[in-house]
Amino acid sequence: MSDVLVEFIREEIYQEGMRRGLDPKNALDTASVVEARIRQTFGGHEMYIHAMKKGARNQLIFADFSGNNHDQVCLKWGISRRTLQRIVADSYGAR
Repeated sequence: MSDVLVEFIREEIYQEGMRRGLDPKNALDTASVVEARIRQTFGGHEMYIHAMKKGARNQLIFADFSGNNHDQVCLKWGISRRTLQRIVADSYGAR
């Protein structure tokens, strides 16, 4: 598994721990434990991670959208404003 991917996962776990109120040491300890497990389990293996299914992705995008945060959602998900508008329209239509 790529070191870049493992480091990305470690940083995401640390940041999520901080968002959930862990103190920096506990967040770092948690990230380090998970990193060690990933390296022990998958070290030396080539892996392929499937892209997220569009339906699941669109649900997450719609959940991030508050009605007035177009730019933030588009930047976070790497989509155009038009794509966001389509996702929102489709989501409201599915209700």
